[in-house]
Amino acid sequence: MKSSSTSTVRASQVLLAVFIAIVVLEHLLQPGLSPGRHRISEYANGSPGWLMTSGFIAWTAALASAAVATALAPVGPIRIRQFVAALLLLATIGAAATAAFKTGTSGGVVPPGHRLTTANRIHDVGSGGLALVLWVAVLSSLGLSDGRLRAQSAVALAAGVVSAVVFSSWVLDLPGINQRALVLVACAWQFSLLAALGRSRRTSEHP
Repeated sequence: MKSSSTSTVRASQVLLAVFIAIVVLEHLLQPGLSPGRHRISEYANGSPGWLMTSGFIAWTAALASAAVATALAPVGPIRIRQFVAALLLLATIGAAATAAFKTGTSGGVVPPGHRLTTANRIHDVGSGGLALVLWVAVLSSLGLSDGRLRAQSAVALAAGVVSAVVFSSWVLDLPGINQRALVLVACAWQFSLLAALGRSRRTSEHP
């Protein structure tokens, strides 16, 4: 069980790194999509669209692995740990919908002559739910027992608020940058959570 949990943590870390690498690569492969205006999901509509879809699949698997590892690791009160694990499972569902269905918008708007399909709407609900659930998970992780994770979670929440304010229409109006910043912060938090799970496992094995 212990080695299985460690493997799950490592698998989640690798899959999360794959997702981030693909997002970075897409900026080079599809330079026509301005990061300031266009969102990450739009890479799946371009060429090669399969690459971004693969990235979303990797993140889906990373979230599922993190949920399992969180449920198993002795990293705080069991109710809080189970709640965070449940949120990560919900985030997994949102990520899966994001991967399975494509966005129907470009630069945040529906192109002239087009209408949102049911698949487009499922994508939007999935991606929006993914973002919301992840931020609730970040907030909830403040109740876990790892002091370093609590500090990193607080920083993640602060960074998310700053990004939402600075890159929203209130200041710079760069929704694409705001989304990328929030995704980056969420991924950094997930790495922090996985590191905390690894520390808790090592502590339980060698008290």
